[in-house]
Amino acid sequence: MAEAAQQFLKDKLLPDLASARQYRDELATSLKELDELTQTLAILKDRHDSGEKYKQLVDLGQEHFVKAEADSTEFIFLKVGLGFFLQVTPEEARPIMTRQREALEKSIEVAASKVA
Repeated sequence: MAEAAQQFLKDKLLPDLASARQYRDELATSLKELDELTQTLAILKDRHDSGEKYKQLVDLGQEHFVKAEADSTEFIFLKVGLGFFLQVTPEEARPIMTRQREALEKSIEVAASKVA
């Protein structure tokens, strides 16, 4: 009987726990990226107000970066999910990002409760 319990633990519970931890970590990464975007929007606003061009290294994926320069920061493209993006002003993006943050925090709480 103890062997069956150990097998169930090994085959079912531990993989489920690892999967739940990975999902929680992915959500935490998304929350961190959203925080970084919030900081970037503040920088964009400062640059837009001063008339400066915005320059940044952009990650194309797999640690490949390119230099990017934006003449206008009037509009940004904000990922809203399912592969869809909205073209919005930084001011319009803030309430959307607030709702995204709240949803991510709730999802993290649920994922953390499954891990605990």
